[in-house]
Amino acid sequence: MLTPIEIERQFQVLMQRFACQGQKEMVEVTPALFEQLGILKEKPPGEDPLTCYFHVLESHDKLTLFNENFVVWIAPQLLAQETATVTFIGVIKGETIHLELVFATRGVYNKSKTILDVLEKLLEEIRENETIINKLEEAF
Repeated sequence: MLTPIEIERQFQVLMQRFACQGQKEMVEVTPALFEQLGILKEKPPGEDPLTCYFHVLESHDKLTLFNENFVVWIAPQLLAQETATVTFIGVIKGETIHLELVFATRGVYNKSKTILDVLEKLLEEIRENETIINKLEEAF
C-alpha cells in the first residue's frame, strides 16, 4: 500500500496536470447526473451500499481518503467565483495513482451527503469497470 507521503507527492503531480488541462475534464453534479447514477431511486430492501473502508488524512487544504484500491481527495475550491467542493478519484495501480474522475459540487449540491452519495455511486461504477478490464486483460 502507498504511504501517505507517496500519496501526497502523487497528488501534487496530478494537480499540476489537472491545472494545465483546465476544468474541461471535470464532471458537474446536476439533476441529470443524479438520474444517470440512479441516486434518487430508493434502494431495494436488503441491497447493501458499496462498503469501502478508508484511511482518512485531513490537512488544511483537503481531505484524503485511501485504501488498497482508491485514493479520494476532497478539496474546497473557488470555481467561477463560486464556492465549490472538488472531488478527485484515483485508482491505485501498483505504485502509481491513475486519476480516474473529477467531479465538482456547488450551490445547492455542495453538501456532504450529496458528495458522499455521488462518490459512492462513482466508486461502484469504477470498481465494476476495473473488474471488467482485469478480466479482459487476463483473457488476452
